[in-house]
Formats: sequence, C-alpha cells, structure tokens
Amino acid sequence: MIDLIEKNGSDASLLNREFEHYLDAHGISDPIPFRDLATTEFMRTYQYPINSWPFFVSPAFVADMQEMNGNILRITYAAIRGIFNDDPERMAKIMGMDAVRCSLFLSNLNLSDVCFRTDAVLTEQGLKLVEVNVGTSIGGWQIQWMDETFRSYSAYRGFFDKHSVNCRNTPVTFFRFLIESAARIEDIGTRIILMKLKEGIDPALYGEFLQQCIGEAVAASEVAAEVRFFASFDELEVTTQGTFHNGDRIHLVTFGDLSGEAPAPVHLLRSVLAGKLACPDFPTNMVLSDKRAMALLHYAVKVGALPSADASLVTRYVPRTFMLGGPLYRADLMDELLARKDEYVVKHCDGMQGIDVYVGRFMSAEDWTIKLTTLERQELWIAQEYCESVRFYGHAPGAREVFDFVWGVFQFGDRFGGSWIRMMPNSESYDGVINSARGAQERIVFEAAC
Repeated sequence: MIDLIEKNGSDASLLNREFEHYLDAHGISDPIPFRDLATTEFMRTYQYPINSWPFFVSPAFVADMQEMNGNILRITYAAIRGIFNDDPERMAKIMGMDAVRCSLFLSNLNLSDVCFRTDAVLTEQGLKLVEVNVGTSIGGWQIQWMDETFRSYSAYRGFFDKHSVNCRNTPVTFFRFLIESAARIEDIGTRIILMKLKEGIDPALYGEFLQQCIGEAVAASEVAAEVRFFASFDELEVTTQGTFHNGDRIHLVTFGDLSGEAPAPVHLLRSVLAGKLACPDFPTNMVLSDKRAMALLHYAVKVGALPSADASLVTRYVPRTFMLGGPLYRADLMDELLARKDEYVVKHCDGMQGIDVYVGRFMSAEDWTIKLTTLERQELWIAQEYCESVRFYGHAPGAREVFDFVWGVFQFGDRFGGSWIRMMPNSESYDGVINSARGAQERIVFEAAC
C-alpha cells in the first residue's frame, strides 16, 4: 500500500523519501540537540522550536516559488494603479488610507528596492500565497544559522556526505540586496548601510557567522560597503547633503517594525523621498503588506484591469480574497461566508503573528457567526478562501508525526532568497493557524537536484 504522506514528500523531492529510509535503516529517532550544538548565543537562546528533520525541494518546486515571488508585487502594483487609475485621493478614500502615503506609493515605487516574504500553503492545486510581508522586519532567515548543524550532526553526516544539497543563504542574499540598493544612491566612496536594532539586541549574539554573511555579500556585489548597527534615531544627523552617522554619510537605513517605539523622524523620511537615502521600509511596506491588496488582485482580474497573463498568475497562486467592507464590498458575501464557513478564513488587514485570524472549519457555526457579525471596522478585514495544506511527515519524539505546512518564501528585489517552513501537527488544539509565535515548529529547507 502506498503511504500517501510519504508520497507527498517524494513529490516535493525524492530526497525526502531517501532521508526517511536512511533514518529507518540506521535506527535514528532522537532529536538533534540544537542548543548543545549551537555555536552562538543567538541559537542557544532561539525562542522557537526547530524540527530535527530537514526538508528537501526539487528544482521544479523552486521554480514555482520563484515564479510566485518574482511576479506578485509587480502584479499587485499594476492592479492597484489600474483600479484607482493612479489617483491617490481615490485610493485613499476607498482604502481608508492616508492620501500622502498613497501618493508616495503610486509615484515612488521601485520594486528592486523592496524586500519581502510571502507565506504560502502547498495545496493539491499547487502553491497558494496567503499573505505578503514587506520590509526588513520579516523573520525566518534565522534558520540559516542551523545549516552547518544539520550537515555536521553525526547521525546525519552519512546522508549529507552522499547527497549534494544547498540551503540558499538568505542572510547573504539580504545583505547583498541592501548593498545594491545603497549603491543606487548617487555618491562616491564606500556605501554605508545602517540597520536599526531592537532594544536589548546585540549583534555579537549572532557570532562570526553574521560578519561572514556580510563579507560574502560585499564580495558578491563588488561594491565597497560597510554595514553598521544603531539603536536610536538620535544617533543620526540629517542635513541638506544627506544623512550622517558618526560623521560619515550613510546611503541606506533600515528600521523594520517600529511597533511600540517612536516613529521614524520626518526629516529622515524626507531624505529618503529626496533620493539621498535608500530605505526598504518606506514608503512601500504599509501598502504592500496590507492583506487587502490580495482582494484587490482578484478585483482587478474581475474588472479586467490586468493583462491575461498576469490574471492567470493571480488565479494560479492567490486564493480568492474579498474585502469585508468599504466601497468594493460584495453585498452577498456575508451570506456566503455564513453558509460555507469551512471554505473561508477571516483576517485583519494588518494582523501579525497569527493574531486576528479565524479559520471557519475549526470553529463552531455559532462562534463563526458571532465573530463575523461583531467585527469592528469591517472594512479593515478580508475573507480568504481556505487553503488546505498537503501534509508531510516530520520528526516527533521517538517517532514521526504528520504536519500541516506554511512556507515562508523570501524575495530581495529581483533576487529569490530561499525558503523555510513553519508547521503544526493536526492535534485537538490545532485551530488552523500556523505561526511561530503560536507554537509552530520551524524547519530548514535544502534545495536538491531531484
């Protein structure tokens, strides 16, 4: 009898089945002691659980991820411009956004300067993109610190010695993206990239590997560059000539998610808009990370605002998504959601870490009805077609277990940045939300030849 879960792994890459057979042949069931093997304080204190099995993907699987990521923001931008006819006031009114931000978005977007991570579910119909996270605060790249641990772990060494696989180096790709963005700022000399750290974070926690990644990125970009870190915007001086740190002009700044902190100062943002400073966190992230953008994609397909090739990509990769309020709301949608709860998920447009996500098939009809009819500011919520994950095996204490996956797929400008996995067992407490902050395990991805 065919093991359908094992077949799912083989469909992603033949090496998944090879790896499981290797474990069985050698009687390997213990977890990797990640904290004992960690070479940095960062990984010794890493807050999320890491699954002890790697996952392998074939070139065809990678090609699908690249096609999805390589087109999604380009099509989203085209859809938004087409729907609102490049009119920031109209966009602001319909979306309930600040008109100035809409104007900046419509007139100052260079996709080569945008980094993001898509979250996707592999379904029986292929990859389905369930949200886009834009800016430098995207997580998941931390798994790269474990590449060498998997390869050097004594129980797995025989497998990795036999099979040549590659864990795409997401941090190197990220730093190369920053360097190349900084290089587009008109100036001479060394490009200085300044990255804001959260309070209490010390770059030394990441060990020598961080500097190795930066060094590799500098070499690959062939640009003289330096990466620095700062804790407070007070360290910066903004003049008519540019932005300075310790007397040196900087060419790119990142500040990621400023939740709970003071916003970036206006004079710094003006320097970005004047073209004297690059910043992948402004002004694009608030618009492109808004989950309502996925509803706009399907609305654009419906009204013919996209060319047929782009419309086909939306249909292929983006589950049906609708706004729950506002001028683009479909009047009969609520009745459909109430009648077919198992087919939908409801999300807040700017929710993070799995917060404000409700999956109909994991709720009672009564709870689902109450939630839908008591949403505050319905225009800020979306309904999205539920995407059922193809299931895969993963390590469990002394055995193996079946998991649902969410793929995190990275993109840095025009360059694909690799992927990683979050996964949850289908237990009694599972509510359909897969997020590290909600207890999901993380899993490293290696690219294989087959």
